[in-house]
Amino acid sequence: MIEDRLYEAVQELPVPAVSFTAVKERAASQKNSSGFQFIQRRRIAGIFAGVFLLAGCTVIAATTEVDYGAWASHSRDFSKAESISEDLGITIPESLDGNTFCNITIGYVVPHGTSYLKALITPAYQWYSADYGTDRAESLAFGSTKDDLYQYCFDLNSENIWSPERLQSGSLRTEEYKGITMQIGTVISYNEGSDDSISGFIPHVVWIDEEKSTVFSLSASACEQVDISQTAGRLIGTAKEIIDMNTAG
Repeated sequence: MIEDRLYEAVQELPVPAVSFTAVKERAASQKNSSGFQFIQRRRIAGIFAGVFLLAGCTVIAATTEVDYGAWASHSRDFSKAESISEDLGITIPESLDGNTFCNITIGYVVPHGTSYLKALITPAYQWYSADYGTDRAESLAFGSTKDDLYQYCFDLNSENIWSPERLQSGSLRTEEYKGITMQIGTVISYNEGSDDSISGFIPHVVWIDEEKSTVFSLSASACEQVDISQTAGRLIGTAKEIIDMNTAG
């Protein structure tokens, strides 16, 4: 049958193993590519259940250690980003702080070792990251909260507290706006290589819109430490504008 032949073809596809430290950063850095790449994530304990394969089977796995990763695709078409956001019931802007939309990354989260074709058809979770400005001046990542994997993908713990591995000590704080709690903090960026020297600081504003069942993560490009406060202040203002766009009435 055609389903069997298609399934066999999927098994023969190569499965690369590209390591990374931050999914969204690595995916966005490949935004000029029209193809797919696999981005490996850290190991977590979880349940991978109800995955429908090409042949129509259902596979249910017991609670175990799972290596999740994401196949990523990209589009420079804002209408694609609009369609995605509309499907989630949200609105995203076409420009941020004067930076026009340039690219959207779609991450298909799957257990490590999954081929991209299977990931496209049966992702465990999907997240999205829209870049603005030719130098990725700002990025807006977002995804549904209807699946618990959103916490893993957006570096939130079980209590929805933002807790990335490279969070600058003492930088995390909160601010309330229209009933939504914005979490503001800074991620430390390191130079690649053996010296692990700091290359910059990346301010973030993260929030969950309970009414829209959507998580948002707004970030700026890396800046100097002296510019963190000013950059974070700008991001907070932009985050409020996005919240306004998605607030009823």
